[in-house]
Amino acid sequence: GAEKVWFIDVIGDKSSLDERGIYLSSVVWDLSSLATLAIKQVEQGAFGSETYWLNTENGIGLLRTQWIPGDVWAAVEEAAAGIAAGDIDVPLTATGAEVKDFLNRDE
Repeated sequence: GAEKVWFIDVIGDKSSLDERGIYLSSVVWDLSSLATLAIKQVEQGAFGSETYWLNTENGIGLLRTQWIPGDVWAAVEEAAAGIAAGDIDVPLTATGAEVKDFLNRDE
C-alpha cells in the first residue's frame, strides 16, 4: 500500500484547511477575462451570442502547493502551455461513458 494518500481538490485553494499535510493541488479558476468579455458584450448588445469556455488559455490552472517538487511543477506548466497552444489535444469528455472510453483507450 501507499505510504501517503494525497488529496486533489476540485475547485479553489483550500490549503488553509490542510491540517494533515495531504492537500496536493486543486483546479483554480480566474474568471476575470470571461467576466470582462461578458460585460463588454452586454455594453455592445451582443451578450448571449456565444458560449464562454474557461480553459488553460484564459483562466483555468492548477494550484501549486509545497508538496509538488519543482521538476514536477515544470512538467505541469509545460503540459498546460502545450494545451493552451493547441499542441496537446484534450478531448471533450462530457459523459461518464466518454470518460470511461478515454481512460480505456489504446495509446
